[in-house]
Amino acid sequence: MKKILSLLLCLLLGISAAQAETVVLPMDFSAGMKPAGAYPSDAEEYEDPSIHAIYFKDTLNNAEYKITYWAVKVRIANGSQLRTQSVNGFDKRKGLGKAETLARRVNAVVAVNGDYYWGEPGRYTLRQGQVFSEAMRAGQDLLLIDEDGDFHIILAEEKPEEMDKTVIDGKKVVNALCFGPALIRDGEIVVDLAKAQPRSAPNKGEQRIAICQTGPLEYMVITVAEWGMEVDTFARFLQSFGGIQQAYNLDGGNSSRLIFMGNRRNHLTDKEQRLIPDIVYFASAWDPEEDT
Repeated sequence: MKKILSLLLCLLLGISAAQAETVVLPMDFSAGMKPAGAYPSDAEEYEDPSIHAIYFKDTLNNAEYKITYWAVKVRIANGSQLRTQSVNGFDKRKGLGKAETLARRVNAVVAVNGDYYWGEPGRYTLRQGQVFSEAMRAGQDLLLIDEDGDFHIILAEEKPEEMDKTVIDGKKVVNALCFGPALIRDGEIVVDLAKAQPRSAPNKGEQRIAICQTGPLEYMVITVAEWGMEVDTFARFLQSFGGIQQAYNLDGGNSSRLIFMGNRRNHLTDKEQRLIPDIVYFASAWDPEEDT
C-alpha cells in the first residue's frame, strides 16, 4: 500500500518513481547505501534507482596509442553520491590502506584513488564540505566539486591559492582535489607540459588515472597502463572518447586504482602493491525500505 500511494503521489507531482526511491546522503564521512546484491568480481554493470555504472576495458596497439585502459561510466541521481573517504581521517597526516578495503568500507559502487592529500606540504584539503588544510602552494591546478556534483577546474595561472575555494558560482564546494594537472576544461585540452607540476611526471610515459565529468551528474573514470602516457597524450586520449567536459589527473603510477563493485579492475605495470590514503567514490543512494 505504501508503495502504491508513493507512486500515485509521484504521478501527481510529475516526479519519476526512480527519483522517489533515492535519498540525499549526508555531507559527512558516513558510507553510502549498500549496493543491491553481492560484490561479484566479474560484474560489468550495476544499476539501481539512484546509480547506473558500466565497466569496460580495451587494449589498443596502433600508430597512435599502445595501451590497455580500464574505465567506468557513471550516472547518479544527486550530487551527494560523489564522495571522498580516507583511511584514518583527513585530519590525520598518516594512514595507508588498500583501495579495495576502503571502497568496501563505504559501500562504493565505483572508486578511484584520491590525490594523496598528505604526500607533501601545500596541498589544499577540502573533503565532504570540511576544510582540513588551507595551505596551497602556487603553481597547482585545482578541481572543485560543488554540492550539485559539478566540476570546476581552476588553472594554476588563475591563482587558486588566493581565492575562496569553499564556494564556486554560488554553490558550496563539497570536495577539492589538488594533484593535477588539469587535462580538459569545458571540452578543451588545457594541459601544458611546461607548466604541469613535476610530481605528475608530465613528460614520462606513466600509468595515468583521471576523473571526468561528461554531463550533469554523469562521469567517467579511466586509467591506463602498459606503456603509459605523457599527460598531454593522456588528455588527447580522453578527448577521443567524445563528450568529456572536464577531466582532472589524479595520483597515477603505482597508486592508480580503479575499483568496481569492491574489486580492483586495473592491473599495474609494476607488481608493487602500493597502499593509498584516500579515495574518491560513487555510492548508491537507494534505500529499499523507502520503497516498501
